[in-house]
Amino acid sequence: MIKKMLRRILVTFLIICIVIIAFHLSTKSLRYENFDADTKNVVDEDYFYFISDSEVVEAIELGMAAADIIDQYIIPYEPSNSSENKVKEDTSFAFIETPFLTTVNLARKTFHQFGREVLVSEVKGNLNHNFLPLHVRFEGNKGYVYDIILNQENREIEPVKVEKVGNGGMTTVTYLTDDIDFTKEAILKVVDPLNPSQRITFRLDFRDYR
Repeated sequence: MIKKMLRRILVTFLIICIVIIAFHLSTKSLRYENFDADTKNVVDEDYFYFISDSEVVEAIELGMAAADIIDQYIIPYEPSNSSENKVKEDTSFAFIETPFLTTVNLARKTFHQFGREVLVSEVKGNLNHNFLPLHVRFEGNKGYVYDIILNQENREIEPVKVEKVGNGGMTTVTYLTDDIDFTKEAILKVVDPLNPSQRITFRLDFRDYR
C-alpha cells in the first residue's frame, strides 16, 4: 500500500514537472516565434532613438554617399586590471544599431543592389522601435565560441533573439526596447561559457548615439 502511494506521488510529481517545463518552453518559443513577424513597421515617436522624416532623409543621403559612420556606433571597450585574455584576442569590436544606422545601411544596400534611392516610406516600413540589435564582431568564426550578456543595474537583460552570422564572424543579439532604461549605462559582456572568468566588457551609454 505504501509503495503504491509513493508511486502515485512520484508519477503526479513528474507530470507536474513536465507540464511546467512544457509551459516554459512554449512561452519562450512563442516569444522567439513572434520575433520575425514583429520586427518591421513599428514607429514610436516616444522611442529614445526615434528619427524624424528629415533625419531619415539625412541618413539616406549618407548611405547613398557610401559614408562610413560605423565608428560613431562603436561601443567602448572597458579595460580590466587583469591581463589580456583569449576573449580579447578573439573579439574585434562591438556596436549598437539604432534606426539611424539601420537607415544608412538600407540606403547603401538599395543603391548598390538596385541603383536607386530608397524611399522614406520604404525605410519606415523596415524600422521597428520595439527591438534594439547589438552586434559583436569576432576574429575568424569565434562568434560560435562566446556568449553575449547585457547587464544594467545588476540585472541581466534577456535577448529575444541571438544570431550567429557570417560563419561565426559576428553575433547579433536583439533586445526588447521596453526592457532597457536608455537613460542609464549598461555593460555588454563577451564571456567564455566554459570558463566564465574569461571575459571582456564594453560600457554602453545609450546617450552617446543617435
